[in-house]
Amino acid sequence: TGPFKDQGILIENAIDAHMYFEDGKYFMYYSSADYKSGLLNIVTARVTGNKGKENILVQRMSSPLTKVGEPKLLLEPTDDWEQGFFLDITEGVWMYKHADTYYLMYSGGETMFGEYAIGYATSSSPMGPFSKYPNNPILSTTPAEDGKPGIYSPGHHSIVRDEEGTDWVIYHQKKSYWDVSLSRRYTSRDRLLVDDQGQLFIQATGMTGD
Repeated sequence: TGPFKDQGILIENAIDAHMYFEDGKYFMYYSSADYKSGLLNIVTARVTGNKGKENILVQRMSSPLTKVGEPKLLLEPTDDWEQGFFLDITEGVWMYKHADTYYLMYSGGETMFGEYAIGYATSSSPMGPFSKYPNNPILSTTPAEDGKPGIYSPGHHSIVRDEEGTDWVIYHQKKSYWDVSLSRRYTSRDRLLVDDQGQLFIQATGMTGD
């Protein structure tokens, strides 16, 4: 409820930060861009085939404001669904733990296009190494059919557990596949489940809670 005081910059060249806390330890997950900024440079990189990328890193923290050691690279955009037109992207990271497995959930691709989606990688440690789920993505564009709403370019989610113990994925999506605007995204929610093999899946309905 505040009041809040600006504590300065924790990490340069970073977006989509997510702080995970466990057993008295803090872990800051975030994405970092590896490319020359500016629209002209991005377009030129597309023409030359030398696209930039966004990687996912983790920074150990002794407190929410104090870093320990150097950041560690966890994921790079290596799979086809993570490739973008201008940039190859892994971003929007969220750490989820079930039993003894750490699920590093993230978004891949470019959010303005219809291929933006959600996948995950697993590890036995919050510091990795992480192995990508071979059937990624687990939530992606699904056209409307049989009276059900479509899901278009879903991504950059968080997870909320309600009072009954149900886990919900809260994510943003677009109104249509062809809408490349970043200003007309809206929030949806769907259930997050883990099957008997420890694989995550999302009951995709695109619910908005209206």
